[in-house]
This record gives sequence, C-alpha cells and structure tokens, in this order.
Amino acid sequence: MRILLPFGAASRSFWSTRLMILTLALFGLFAVACSDNDDDDPAPLAAPANLVLTAGDGTVTLDWEPVPGADCYCIYWDGEHGLSTQSQNCIENHEQNTYTLAGVENGEHYVFSVMARDRVRRRDSGLCSELDIILPPSAVTSITVSADDAVVNLEWDAVKGATSYNLYRSTSPDLTRLTGTLFPAVVSPYADTTVLNDTTYYYILEAVGLGGISPVSDVISATPRAPLGAPVGVAVTLLEEVNNTLVISWNPPLVGAADSYNIYFDSAPGVTTADDVVVGAVSPFVHSGLVGQTTYYYAVTALHLGIESPLSAEISGTPHGSPNGGGGGGEPTEGYGNNLSFPLVFAEGYGLGGEQLDGTVSPWLDYATGLRPTSTQVLTSFPYLDPANAYPFNGSDYWKQKTESTWQAGWRNGSSVPQLATLDWGDNLTSASLRTNSPVRVEAALYVEDPNDPLDAYAMTLLYGSGKTEMQGTNGTTAPSTVRT
Repeated sequence: MRILLPFGAASRSFWSTRLMILTLALFGLFAVACSDNDDDDPAPLAAPANLVLTAGDGTVTLDWEPVPGADCYCIYWDGEHGLSTQSQNCIENHEQNTYTLAGVENGEHYVFSVMARDRVRRRDSGLCSELDIILPPSAVTSITVSADDAVVNLEWDAVKGATSYNLYRSTSPDLTRLTGTLFPAVVSPYADTTVLNDTTYYYILEAVGLGGISPVSDVISATPRAPLGAPVGVAVTLLEEVNNTLVISWNPPLVGAADSYNIYFDSAPGVTTADDVVVGAVSPFVHSGLVGQTTYYYAVTALHLGIESPLSAEISGTPHGSPNGGGGGGEPTEGYGNNLSFPLVFAEGYGLGGEQLDGTVSPWLDYATGLRPTSTQVLTSFPYLDPANAYPFNGSDYWKQKTESTWQAGWRNGSSVPQLATLDWGDNLTSASLRTNSPVRVEAALYVEDPNDPLDAYAMTLLYGSGKTEMQGTNGTTAPSTVRT
C-alpha cells in the first residue's frame, strides 16, 4: 500500500501531531494489556465448603463442593483439633473434590480439613472448618464356641472402640442380620440357654461403638447335646460252637441315647481309643478270626451324632482254638455242636442242658433246648448254610457238620401228654467170646411215631472219614418224618 504525504512545514506539523497521538494510543493499549496478565496480586481462593465425612471399614471418605479457580486440593487430618498446613498427615495436590483415605484405625477419633489450591496462579485458600469423625469398631475375629447339654457358650476378645455387642442366631448357615434372631447388648462370655439338643445353631457377632456398627463376624456354629455315658454291663463270653471266637455284649449307657457303638480291643490290658477298633458294632457282637488260647481285652464306647462317650469298663476273654489257627486237616480242634437232623421230642419239657422249656421264640427255636443256634450265634437266615463250607459230593453241594453252617430238624415239647415210646436196640457191639454172666454191650434208642404230626428231617450222608475223622453233611433238603426220637 502506498501512502502519500503532503510536503511543507505545515504538513510536517500536521503529521507530527498525528504521530504523537497514535503513539500514545498504542502505548495505552499495551499498558492495559499488561495490566490484565499481571500475577503479582491474584484474587484469594475461597476455602472448600460443605465437607462431609463417611466412615468405612478402616476408611474415611471425604466429599466437598468444588472451589472456583482451584485445580487441586490438600487434605489434612489428625487425631486432635488444631490442624494447620504444617500438619504431618497430608495428601497434597489431589485433583478431585472427593477422596477415600485408607489405613485409618477402626474405633478411633479423627479430625479432617481441606484446602483449595490454584497451581497456575500459585494461590492457596485457607483451611476449611475442621470436621470430626469416629470410625466404627472392627469386626470381631476371635470367637470361640462350645456346646454342652442344652447350652451354647460363646466367648470373644474385646474390640477397640466397642461399647457393646449384638449377637444374631439362626438354624441356617445362610445367616445375616436380617434373617437371624437378635440378642442385643451381649457380654463375653455369653451362654445361650435357649437352644435345643441335637440342633445345630449358627451365630454372627457385631461390635457397636460411638462410631457405629462393625461388619459382622464370620459365621460360627455349635450343636448342643445331652451327656453321653459309656455303655454298661459289658461282658465277654465264649461261643462254644466256634473256635477262635468271642462274643462281646453290652447294655446302652445310663445317660444319653446312643446311635452306634465302637469296640476297642488289644491283646494287652489297658485298652484305649488308639487300639484296634470295630466300628458300628451291634450287641451281641461275634468277634471271630482271633488267635486261640490268647487273652483279648475289650472296652466299648457309645456314639451319638458323631460324639463319642468315654470307654466302658474293660473286660477280657480267651477263645478256644489252636494258637496256630486251627487243628489238623483244616478242621476245628473243638467246638461246634452237632446240628439236629432228625426230629425229637422233649418228653419231660427240659432241654439238653437241663433248662425247662419256656416257650418257643419261633416254630423251631427255644434257647432252653440247648440246640443250635444258641443265643450267642448271629445268623443272617435260618437254616444258615455258609457258602464257605460247601463240599461237593456226588454232584451236589453238602454242608459239613462242625462248621458255622446251622440247621435244625423239627421238635416238640412233649410234657403235656404221656409219650408212648418204642425201644429199639442193636445187637452185641463187642467182638468177644461170651460166657455165662458175660456183659453184652448194646445200643438202645427210644422212638415215638405220630402219623398226625409230621416234622421236618434233614437228609444227611457220610462225606468222608470214619470213626473220629468221620464227617457228615446235609444238602439242605428236608422231608417230613412221622418218627422222632
């Protein structure tokens, strides 16, 4: 652009004036601009307002209103009033108007204040009004629980800041403050006597302090039970029919109800629960597989819902049989009464051992008869033909006498009517020259025949041996017989 200027003195005077005015105007504009950006005297920042403190579990959350012109904040706290910017506990240059302080102690008293800061203009506000807070107590962690007869006992360590404790109870493990029964202001140790035996109860505990209520404790549980005594009347008897076997019997405890029983045993006196054990035994218990002529010691415990009683009195017994596990040929050395295979009648109403028959337990059993099975034999069925004793003979299985296998022909108590018996005898059983007055050995037997009252008889046969080694057996079949001895 070209500017034409007039010449001459008058012209020079005109433009000099105009240039001076323009220069003064530009200087004024520059001065105004410099004055607007001057940081030497910034306006003061307002202190944060409406500080709010919220307590948590070991935390305090601070909220306040944003301060115009501030780009960050400084947070100060201590246990007492009188905070200043020189306080040791400080979080500087936090850029939000909320902050959660962790690591503070539950149950303690704290004082907080906040200052606003403008880092660009290097200005700080004053501290806002101090605000107090007391944190709630910590959760109770050291709870012990035990149960007795109709009572649950709870005990816990004191929690800092707690002034009382609330207990909640339920019969469900999903226990909360809302679902549990409240027991307010309980004191350690606490005995809950409003419980029923054999019911499991669940508990949670909370601490209450000036700062509020703690989180709840972990769920704990206990099951009160009535006392359980040891079994009584413990006895050991021989099972005469079986070698290497003892029978242990007992009566229920006098205190408490047992669900099951354990038998502890050893070959030395002083039985403890660390010795060998038979779990879930039922009285009378047939303990087989023992070493003959060795004394065994026993004690019995009762159990109820997993709780075990003390040991009973200790008893002992010595079974028949070889200490080496049996006699020659694999047969027992003694024991095993003969099973009844031929029907009989007890003419005077007394059994083989002289006991009077006292009525039948079943159509074939009266322990007073002295017949097998005896009162100490435990059978799963009758007749009991043990598969382990099966003996193949002539294409069929037979069960040997003098074993655990048990059968019994029919019998009658004949004491109510006279028995008309037939006497049968054998010939001379001795090979000898007879002279006058020589004794003649015969065998005699009495028989009664009653066609109107047939009784079962078991089929028997000689399996092997003769004399002392003779072994008879049955194939388990029966046939009705009108004759009985």
